[in-house]
Amino acid sequence: MPVTPDAAVHAPPYLREAVMLLVAGVIAAPLCRRLKLSPLIGYLAAGVLVGPYAFKLVDDPDGVRDIAELGVIFLLFALGLELSFARLMALR
Repeated sequence: MPVTPDAAVHAPPYLREAVMLLVAGVIAAPLCRRLKLSPLIGYLAAGVLVGPYAFKLVDDPDGVRDIAELGVIFLLFALGLELSFARLMALR
């Protein structure tokens, strides 16, 4: 099916912002690994840099709130994967 100029009108809302956040995360995580840091630091730094207070690539923070909430869920999941049961019991 050929792509028409009207196809951009029917794109899902906030697709551009979601793609920018994903690309920033894909770039930041390996960079942090190379610096021997946790990739979670890279994800957080990418979100800060892409957000409305640094490079302003995402202008409307209220519009991407659903993406941000999903990101927090993934962040907590990744933190849970990094904690071992023995370390969690030691923190108790």
